[in-house]
Amino acid sequence: MRFVLVLVAGLCMASAAWGQERSYFGFQLGMSEAQARAAAPGQTWSGAIEPGAVSNLYGRSPRFIGGLVFMPILQFSDGRLSGVTMYTAGPHAAERCRDLLQTVVVNFEREFGAFDGGPGAEEYYGEAETRVTERGSRLRFYAHPQLGDLGFAASTRGELVEARSRYLESPTSDRLPCTASIDVSPPPAPLPPEPSAAALEAAPMLERSQWVERPGGADFARVYPPMALDLGIEGRVVLDCLVQEGGRLLCAAATEEPADIGFGEAARALAPAFRIAEAIDGAPTLGMRVRIPIRFNVAQ
Repeated sequence: MRFVLVLVAGLCMASAAWGQERSYFGFQLGMSEAQARAAAPGQTWSGAIEPGAVSNLYGRSPRFIGGLVFMPILQFSDGRLSGVTMYTAGPHAAERCRDLLQTVVVNFEREFGAFDGGPGAEEYYGEAETRVTERGSRLRFYAHPQLGDLGFAASTRGELVEARSRYLESPTSDRLPCTASIDVSPPPAPLPPEPSAAALEAAPMLERSQWVERPGGADFARVYPPMALDLGIEGRVVLDCLVQEGGRLLCAAATEEPADIGFGEAARALAPAFRIAEAIDGAPTLGMRVRIPIRFNVAQ
């Protein structure tokens, strides 16, 4: 039996200047691949960076931090370093996985202050346990039927710092059952507003759609619920939308399968990437209603 401890520092490239002011395990977010390789001259990497996509480099040489053995993973988005992961493995049990997250939070309180922020975007479940550290960090744990035993804590002082854990044991998988992570990023952009049910009901439905802009693979990679992606869980959502000025959309998630994993919110986050023609067959689309089926596939 083993657990894995993952320390992740992630950054949206829209705030590259912010990332370049800080260093995580010797790496600065916003680095190019060449700069990242130069920052760890003794490291051996596997994987390849694909232009215009989200891709990873996997370190093969261990690093020793605080008495633990870590292996690094570097994530790149559009050719720039957008995340740093450090992971280690050791013995575990379900309750110790919660203890592990608490240990990680206590260790990082020195750098980030108390993790006393409210529930984050991925917390969709009935809370099973709450723990509070001496410095005031608040850890929330949940039991999810598909994702396993989950833990969250967050700090929102300047950057967003999230601590997470998951315990999921599967007899058919060789995955490490316990994971814990620290994710550092700018505060996420708020989700677009939803149209009211009454406004959707009153709007005439478009008989066919004609898209000027649609989201691509990088957009799906950006919003895919992380824990669902890690476990290979795929999802389907139908967005119910009203056409706005310029062909932009205001959308609500009409259906979501499976529920309570984050696919509905992820689909809504994709809405700004859609733009429909302002007129179809000579008829204006402003104020019309359109439904969009969206599939989240791991292969995306």
